[in-house]
Amino acid sequence: MYHVDGGVMAGGPFGFWAATDAPWAEVPIACWQNLTRSPDWRTVAPRLTEVIGERTLVVHDQARLDVMRRHLPDWQPAGVVLTEPLAREVWPGLNGYALTAMGTRSPLVRGDGALRAGTEAQLVMMLISTMLATVAPGRRADCNGLCAT
Repeated sequence: MYHVDGGVMAGGPFGFWAATDAPWAEVPIACWQNLTRSPDWRTVAPRLTEVIGERTLVVHDQARLDVMRRHLPDWQPAGVVLTEPLAREVWPGLNGYALTAMGTRSPLVRGDGALRAGTEAQLVMMLISTMLATVAPGRRADCNGLCAT
């Protein structure tokens, strides 16, 4: 997680490993070492919500937001923007809308094709910037109904 202010990374990276509740077969092997020693979500939750604070949370895909909401049921961020649905609206017909599909040319992509955290944050910032420049000004205020609440 990074704090962004005016399109610039202003804080972070903030990382919070938490014990998984997914079957281990679904967890990348590279994460096992960190996850087996990680605290449970009840321990991580206060630190995570403190870092987010009163900021708007920007995430690319619904699945990540769903994980946070499942583990933080009482948490209400100031706002949430989902960039994947916005990308689908702004650029219909792409072969894929995953961040890896939209940014795999970066030298900061890991050997397994996954994005490094800083690369992912940079791509999300670029997506937001490009999408806001593309979407008509009158539709920006409400994210055209694509902001989660």
